[in-house]
Amino acid sequence: MDHKFLCILLVAWLLGSCSAWVTKDPAAGNLSKRSLQQTAVTIQTSEGEHRSTPTVSSPTASWTDTPTILPATPTDIPTSTPEWTFTSTPALALTPSQTVTPSNVVDWSEAGKYAGEERTVCGPVKGTHYAESSNGKPTFLNIGEDYPSPKRFTVLIWGDDRDNFPSEHELFYAEKNICANGEIQEYQGTFEIVVRSPEAITVQESSD
Repeated sequence: MDHKFLCILLVAWLLGSCSAWVTKDPAAGNLSKRSLQQTAVTIQTSEGEHRSTPTVSSPTASWTDTPTILPATPTDIPTSTPEWTFTSTPALALTPSQTVTPSNVVDWSEAGKYAGEERTVCGPVKGTHYAESSNGKPTFLNIGEDYPSPKRFTVLIWGDDRDNFPSEHELFYAEKNICANGEIQEYQGTFEIVVRSPEAITVQESSD
């Protein structure tokens, strides 16, 4: 068989195979028989020009990289514990009360109305007497009126408590305005308070 004729058959067979390959793989791009024929390489031999197997270059695909979007990293927000300032309510300053007459203070002339109650009886000392020879050795401080007036009010100090008071206290309290605190008692038609310590008697300053 003629050598040239074999070459022509080989080229035809190759073109047919490429055509089938292009038909089966449509994703190969814009390749066609015509383009394959145009890319045939001419081989120079001693017998003349012959068509050799075409060199098929795979189409270069153009890829568009889809950018990967990473989630934005949130900025760390420092969390700090608020510093609380506690303001305490200042203590109220108590203003000392002015001296007022207590509600339990009564005038000597009204003392009989409060018999059996603890009161502070105030009035001028009109007479004193230390009964040293009497039972109990009492000292009498007569307020408002002197003995034997039944209207008098008496502050009584027993002999057992005499040493608790200033020396010769019948003279110490004479003609002074005093207030005596204690339970008001009735004795033979008159009213009196028995005191056992000098703290129960307050000497008032004279208004003169």
